[in-house]
Amino acid sequence: MGWFGRSKTTTGPAAPSGKGAVTTRQAAHAVPATSGEEAPAAVDLGALADRAIDALAAALRTLGRYSFETALCDAETFAKRCERWARHVLTAAPLEPRDEEAEGESARPTGAARGARSWRELQQFLLEHRRAEQAYVEERIGELKDAIWAFIDGLRDLAGADGQMETSLDAQLADLERAVQGDSLEAVRALVFRAVDGIRGTLAERRSRLEARMRVMGETLRALRTDLLELRKKAELDTLTELYNRGSFDAALRRYVELGLFAGQSLCLMLVDLDHFKELNDRHGHPAGDRVLRAAAASLLRSFPRRSDLVARYGGDELAVLLYDSDPAAVGRLGERAVEAVRRTTVSLDSGEELAITCSVGIAELRPGDDPALLLARADAALYRAKKAGRDRAEREGA
Repeated sequence: MGWFGRSKTTTGPAAPSGKGAVTTRQAAHAVPATSGEEAPAAVDLGALADRAIDALAAALRTLGRYSFETALCDAETFAKRCERWARHVLTAAPLEPRDEEAEGESARPTGAARGARSWRELQQFLLEHRRAEQAYVEERIGELKDAIWAFIDGLRDLAGADGQMETSLDAQLADLERAVQGDSLEAVRALVFRAVDGIRGTLAERRSRLEARMRVMGETLRALRTDLLELRKKAELDTLTELYNRGSFDAALRRYVELGLFAGQSLCLMLVDLDHFKELNDRHGHPAGDRVLRAAAASLLRSFPRRSDLVARYGGDELAVLLYDSDPAAVGRLGERAVEAVRRTTVSLDSGEELAITCSVGIAELRPGDDPALLLARADAALYRAKKAGRDRAEREGA
């Protein structure tokens, strides 16, 4: 039946496997040991296939859980389809559409015998959904650019009657036009803020007319920005902790540093390291370590709930928190809040044992002339001091 057929070849009678009527192939390849060496462990291909299928089913369910509406279907319908595909992958049972769903030809396996998995149809189902997502995002980006063009045209209309105002805005609007013609949404957004600052200094006598048009445009931009950020969030989560992943964190750190330096706003970075995590994994196993990571991530999310706060999995057992426009005087208390949140967290194991967990926190604040690498280096140095000082504590840079 192939690699994912879960067929099993044994020396005795075949025994049914735990998932449907499909059996598992257990192929043990032994390499003769040389003198004084132990023979390598047998490779259980059936177990590997089982884990691969379980991982695929989990990925399908995660895709359905964080879906959003596209031209093909709404989020709820897509989540149901992902769940049915996951059950099909796990059991290899035929999948029939529900009456209330308008299934396309690629939304369910067709023509597959009982016990066989419809890999080609599954691939087509995922491909069509991904194309629909891409079309949706590109449409939103097009709407954003259209809104910026309307913004530029409106400003040129206002500036046309005032030669001095037209001269002061012309260079900024030319930069903005070039940015809209490019592919960088971040550049467009940065130049929009810069243009707004320039307008405020030259349009005092015509403020009433301009503010009416700016309010409408501002609402449009905020709605589109929120929509795009939500789409990006759904696509950039760490599957274990459901925090932002490393790529999302790196991109957000660059944006927050640029915006903080440009606008003169404060930015605090905290690096959070779970204490003795390697020993915990060695003693209790990786499933227990995964539970600890999920519990610590949830406690940090509850502790930093503002929309502008960003909590991410930085790597392994290390988490990161970005706090934009936070009170500089409260930075120390914020670090203690993170330590206390993790300290209050306990994790129950299957054996009934309760694990208490702690963390060490390094804190750095944005300085003039900073870049992401410098800010990270100072937070990492503070984290090192916290661990060297006995762990279960927060340390600020230079403290």
